[in-house]
Amino acid sequence: MADLFFYLGILLAVGVVAVLGVALRQLVREKKSMSRGHYSLLIALCVADIASFFMYAWLQ
Repeated sequence: MADLFFYLGILLAVGVVAVLGVALRQLVREKKSMSRGHYSLLIALCVADIASFFMYAWLQ
């Protein structure tokens, strides 16, 4: 069960990097900053990622 939270944390970290990549590409191409939706998604992914690693550590 602990491994599930570990792998979930890794997948969420990859999601954070993907959202940042999309936001940076938008910034470079269109000279726009991140939209409110990008910020909300980024914060939600970071919180879920941190929570999953805490669950992993707690279950170990």
